[in-house]
Amino acid sequence: MTGEFPAVPDDDVIEIIEDEAGSPLPGPAPWRILIVDDDEQVHASTRFALGEAQVLGRGFAFLHAYSAAEARVVLDREPEIAAVLLDVVMETDDAGLALVRWIREEKRLTTLRIILRTGQPGYAPELSVIQDYDINDYRTKAELTHARLVTTMTAALRSYQQIATIEASRHGLEKIVSASSSLFVSRSISLFAEGVLTQICGLFEVDRDGIVLASTRARDELPGPLASGEGPRVLAAAGRFAAHVGEPLEILPDGAVKRLVARALEQRDHVFTERDKVLFMTAPSGDDLAVHFTTAKPLAPVDRKLLELFSVNIALGFDSVRLFENVRSLAYRDPLTGLANRAGLAEALDQRLRDGRRTALVVVDIDGFHTVNDGLGPDVGDALLREVARRLVQTMPDGCPARLSSDSFAVLLDSGSDLAEMLGCLRKELSSPVTLADGEVPMSVSIGYCVAGPGCSGSDKALRAASMALKTAKRSGRGGIVAFDQSMQDRLRETLTVSRLLRGALERDELMLYVQPQIRLRDGRTSGAEALLRWRLPDGSMIPPATFIRAAEHSGQIVEIGAWVLAKACALLAGLTDRGIACPRMAVNVSPRQFRDPDFVRMAIGTVRRAGLSPSAIELEITESLLLDDREAMTGLLHDLRSEGFRIAVDDFGTGYSSLSYLQRLPVDCVKIDRSFVKSLESDRSARTIAACITRLGQELGLTTLAEGVETREQEAILRDLGCDEAQGFLYAAPMPAPALADWL
Repeated sequence: MTGEFPAVPDDDVIEIIEDEAGSPLPGPAPWRILIVDDDEQVHASTRFALGEAQVLGRGFAFLHAYSAAEARVVLDREPEIAAVLLDVVMETDDAGLALVRWIREEKRLTTLRIILRTGQPGYAPELSVIQDYDINDYRTKAELTHARLVTTMTAALRSYQQIATIEASRHGLEKIVSASSSLFVSRSISLFAEGVLTQICGLFEVDRDGIVLASTRARDELPGPLASGEGPRVLAAAGRFAAHVGEPLEILPDGAVKRLVARALEQRDHVFTERDKVLFMTAPSGDDLAVHFTTAKPLAPVDRKLLELFSVNIALGFDSVRLFENVRSLAYRDPLTGLANRAGLAEALDQRLRDGRRTALVVVDIDGFHTVNDGLGPDVGDALLREVARRLVQTMPDGCPARLSSDSFAVLLDSGSDLAEMLGCLRKELSSPVTLADGEVPMSVSIGYCVAGPGCSGSDKALRAASMALKTAKRSGRGGIVAFDQSMQDRLRETLTVSRLLRGALERDELMLYVQPQIRLRDGRTSGAEALLRWRLPDGSMIPPATFIRAAEHSGQIVEIGAWVLAKACALLAGLTDRGIACPRMAVNVSPRQFRDPDFVRMAIGTVRRAGLSPSAIELEITESLLLDDREAMTGLLHDLRSEGFRIAVDDFGTGYSSLSYLQRLPVDCVKIDRSFVKSLESDRSARTIAACITRLGQELGLTTLAEGVETREQEAILRDLGCDEAQGFLYAAPMPAPALADWL
């Protein structure tokens, strides 16, 4: 990006001069820095500012590119570039940012440090852009005086050196001590043992033929590949013993070798014969190790000393590997089930994405687990979780089964044409009853999943997407399978935006109480009214109730807003009563979040009494889905409210999954037939059948039935013929501002 540098103090001025020829600096190799800028002055001033500087004892060697396209060529050709000083705007306004994405996502150069520079502050990227693009530093060119440029480069190169050192160490140690992302962490110990056998055989230039064994002392158990207090067991084997990895010493086929190893372990010393050699060593942890190998001739004294020295390193290395695996197991494994935990799953998923595998991340939640855990006790809950883990491993052994939270699990599946079938099998396997000591526990699981490909930015994004799908499945009822789609993300963003706008809406008098009358079908008289909430913004626009109610529920503001609605509805009804205007009852919706608030019952009683009303004049409407959550607690709250005199109505009945037998046991006064069935009464036989069933159910249980969304006389006639008691809808009156109800009545 071209542009003038602003004036700076004289002692910080960077003069632009030509490079001078000279002999290379002695000492360590210089840092390789790529300057990407379409302004030659910037290249020259950077060379001048850093030409004589040293960072961490090393000078600088500069590579130059004058566009993002040129930079790609350089990065493809040149190895070990430590940092890039990158202009934001070059051949296009976003050329710099596009290059960053290419570096990180296509080239996968994660060690390289990226410092973004711009001469036009107006082009400064947002903080979210810097985070999303993995940019390590951002500076305006005016900031980068000599001292500041050196300071910036020092921080970047120190970070680069630390990351590069870690990467080099990881690659150098992976055969012996690095823990792989495999499920079977015991392979790490085995790799270490294989390395020991290979090095010893290579040292004496003999064929790989031998075994490495370990005998562990008893200790407090940690998750890991070896059980404590275990007898000698083969960790690695080669040649004639290759088939015996993992077996105990006593079942080895070669009796002579068994006796030699047993003798070494018993005497706690090396045993050398002309042909067979057994190294004995004790690790600092107290575990005993033995290595058997064969040579064609006896060992010379110097060779024995070398082996003894090497055995000390083996013992220390074994402890390091075992400790590493134990720590890794604690960090990446769930101690209750032995499955991978969230971190372990994320690592496995990231590896699949790096390998270019299109993967379905499947998240499974046990429906109603907290009821089992609270009702039967945590021991039963733990046993149930372990059984689910066992079934996951049995059903999807190669899918990195993991436990994400208390009752949520996950598995990775290859995304293909049979994905739906695999998901169905998984649900079937996990939904069969679990038999425990206390009896049989019925099971149901909800599943959400997303498909992540090589273009996915990482496991975090995939986990968020699958979790959104799971929440949608849970809201839809038990046992559902839901795939993530972008509309879920869009709804979440909308919800968060609306939540921010909603804060303070009460204080700004933007929320308004509306009401809609309810009519008795037998005589057309008013049986009550339903209190509704509307939100008008200062510009006069209205926010749809479904949108802001969902946002209020998500943010928790629904508790305060719901209390305000109840108070306003009570005040309206009390005012009508004082004026002698008959309105038998007022129905008020109660959201699930509001109903679960521990202060709800006390608040509702106090609000009604302060208005001078009897609780019997208020009907509290709850959704059918609420009946599925913690049934015992919900039933108790409903009984408490009913005992105070409140009427209870179940809203949107027929859209959920509550059982009729459960409804029969609840203290309910009214069921409302959802408008989705009423809308189709005239054209859809199944809708009429459902409405008829709900009506008959109400009659048999002594409940009032009320149909929502009635818009035509034909619908009204059908409902009356079915025996429905009451109705509300645009046929009678649209929702109206609360003050208008008096005139309507």
